[in-house]
Amino acid sequence: GMSGGTATSGGGAPDLRALYVRHVPPSLSERACNELFEHYGATSVRFSTASRTHAVVSFAGAEAAACALPQLNRLQLHGKTLLADYYRPAAGAGEHDAASTAVTQPASSPEQPTAICPNLGINYPANPHLAYRYPPPNAVIVANIANAICSSPMLYTQVLNLMNKMNLPPPFGHHTPVHPILRGSVWPGSSESGESEHESESDGGQAEAPPAKKKKPLTAAETSKRLKREQERIKHAFLLEKKAKLQPEHATASSAPPPPPPPQQQPLPPPLTQTHIQANKLTAQEFATQFPTHQCGAPTSKLYIKNMVKKATALDLLLLFGGYFSSTEEAQQRLQITVLPRGKKATAFVTFPSAELATRALADSQGYRMHNHPLLIVRLSCVSPTH
Repeated sequence: GMSGGTATSGGGAPDLRALYVRHVPPSLSERACNELFEHYGATSVRFSTASRTHAVVSFAGAEAAACALPQLNRLQLHGKTLLADYYRPAAGAGEHDAASTAVTQPASSPEQPTAICPNLGINYPANPHLAYRYPPPNAVIVANIANAICSSPMLYTQVLNLMNKMNLPPPFGHHTPVHPILRGSVWPGSSESGESEHESESDGGQAEAPPAKKKKPLTAAETSKRLKREQERIKHAFLLEKKAKLQPEHATASSAPPPPPPPQQQPLPPPLTQTHIQANKLTAQEFATQFPTHQCGAPTSKLYIKNMVKKATALDLLLLFGGYFSSTEEAQQRLQITVLPRGKKATAFVTFPSAELATRALADSQGYRMHNHPLLIVRLSCVSPTH
């Protein structure tokens, strides 16, 4: 019988070299069961003739059986919970006969297989030998799984439970390294995933935004359109910069009175040191994790700065890139800096004396946290000079 969650097999004295195991999943083949119990040190396995859910598992000695008992008892296997106890031969039977008697007369009635869906007339059970064959993972499949998890709280909980049972590291906390399958790919619906996290933040505000509407995954064509819109936005910013440069020329040609003399300027502060910049920027791994789709472009002397907060100024960029010159005043004369507002954020163009100096500045300052926001720096080689 069964008492308190333990299985018994008869009324005789227990055989310390054998275990009586119940609730063996019927979906497991006999070979799979043998391999399972052999993993715990079993030497032989005998199943009940009335039900394959009961088995007598023999071991080489009492020590091996005692070691396997706590591991097999209440083991979760294919949705079933195994119940194991020392095998008790039937009273008055020999060792071999008692084992056969106990196996053919299990303590509980055999479990009946469950029909697939009786309400729809499908009264037969599922074939236990069928197995699913899934395609290998890729970026699109992982993105669709992520969308399903976000839309179903129950699925999210089940995934966390499965990760816990498989002893996988919890997904809470910092970003984990990007898997090679996802590195360099654009997920549907998240072509600007790395940038959107920082674009959506306010200037230090902690208020939560209202819940966004659920969006369907984008197709490959829609993802390509998003990338084209990003290029058009860079071209538009380039045009704004050229227009801002032309405005002083029109102002001098007009008949307006000359502006009053500017007030006496204060001396400029010294530029930031490389030690300070390296200590306040994202590491290469952090940058690749937050911005997996970011590309810098071919070398050129002009850099395009993105993900700047609205309060960032040209002086901030001057101090950031001024370390490549003898003083901040020289950097102010040799650098051309134009800051353009863009909603709650800002972008900027910085022109260096040479492409080599711009390449050094990009490598040293990529991911620098300016006002707690990491900068995204690209070259303008993707924009035609005629624009």
